[in-house]
Amino acid sequence: MDRRLTLTKKAELIETYWHYDNKLKKGSWKTKKINPKKITPYYLHDLDCFLEKGIILRDIFRFMNKGILLWDILVGNWCKEIVKEGLSKKCKIKKKDILYLECYWHFSKETYSHIEYPELSFSRKLEFHGKAKEGEFCWSVEMTPAYELAPYPVKVDNKLLTP
Repeated sequence: MDRRLTLTKKAELIETYWHYDNKLKKGSWKTKKINPKKITPYYLHDLDCFLEKGIILRDIFRFMNKGILLWDILVGNWCKEIVKEGLSKKCKIKKKDILYLECYWHFSKETYSHIEYPELSFSRKLEFHGKAKEGEFCWSVEMTPAYELAPYPVKVDNKLLTP
């Protein structure tokens, strides 16, 4: 992999890429900040994106808020309102049983009547749940206000990074 994205705790998206200088006959890793208002499909579909260790949901909300119209279109599901709510108040962690939030892709195949159209009805959406420890059961956080979830660390389920 010669390019990757990292979302940082400073709410910045950083592209890391390999640059080879023909004159020096030497290569090195370089980084550049990506303007959140100028994100293109190339960044979203062609590059792997990682979360900086220790990132919390509020950091992700802060990044998304910089280009909220784009994210509202891409993610949908009340994205703009959830981000606004998540940034509306500062809140400390309330549920001590939840150590972190885990993002994962939820895949589903819709069935209509008695006929299945898997190639036409396959859907994927980004979801998350609360985790106590690796391998333990998950906590539903669907009805929790976004500002109460904002202080929790976020991790990605590695098994589902590349569906």
